Amino acid sequence: DVVDPAIWVRAVLEDEKFWTDVRNTGVVITDCRYLNEWRMVAEKAEQQYAQVEMIWLEREGTVPQGEEAATTIHLKPLAVTVVNNGTIQELGLRIDQALGRGQLRART
Repeated sequence: DVVDPAIWVRAVLEDEKFWTDVRNTGVVITDCRYLNEWRMVAEKAEQQYAQVEMIWLEREGTVPQGEEAATTIHLKPLAVTVVNNGTIQELGLRIDQALGRGQLRART
C-alpha cells in the first residue's frame, strides 16, 4: 500500500553502468520532477565526482501541481529552460543548442 517515493532514483543511482555512462558520455534523466529526486541525483553525482546540469522542460498549458509545483519554485531558477512544444527531434535540437551555446555552467 505504500509507494517508495524514490524507487526509480534509488534503482538508477545504485547501477554502476549508469555511472560509467555518466563518466564516458553523459546521460539524460528524462523525468526528475520532484525535489527529493533532484537532491538524491545531485548528492550521488557529487560523491561520484560527476557534473550534473539541469534543463527545465517547459510545456505550454501544463501547470505543476502539489509537490511538483514546490519543485518548480526551487529548481527552475537553477536550470536552463527549454521549451518543449514540438517534436522529439526539435526538443533534442533545442537541448543541443542550449548545451552548445554554453548556457549550462557548473554549479558549486
